[in-house]
Amino acid sequence: GPNVVTTLLRSAFQLSLASFANVCRWASVRGSLPQPIVVFFVSIALTCAPRGKRILSGGVTLLALRSVAEALHGYIYGDNGWEDDPDHLYYDDDDGVEGNGGNAKGRDDASPDEGAQRRGHRRNSSPYPGA
Repeated sequence: GPNVVTTLLRSAFQLSLASFANVCRWASVRGSLPQPIVVFFVSIALTCAPRGKRILSGGVTLLALRSVAEALHGYIYGDNGWEDDPDHLYYDDDDGVEGNGGNAKGRDDASPDEGAQRRGHRRNSSPYPGA
């Protein structure tokens, strides 16, 4: 009946909106280029493009914004923070600080593994506590 069609249309709209948000988050490179700016420019590109070129225009705009965001990310953070799940992040139970590798004394020359091994801890593969 009508409820099935309405539910199907609402679900399709929610899925497309969530997909659009995820793609825009990808293009913003961890917030280096604010996501509202990405959404604005992609929306403008999709709205203003000719009928047969909308997907191409949106895709090119996304890639261009991603390139700008990566350049900004590199300028702001340098070589740090490029991996989604860096190996050196984990939760240390002794000092309660995430990601310092058990290096509570602040030694810059100690590796994350060295700090954990010095205290007899095994390294957790997840950066989240309790995972």
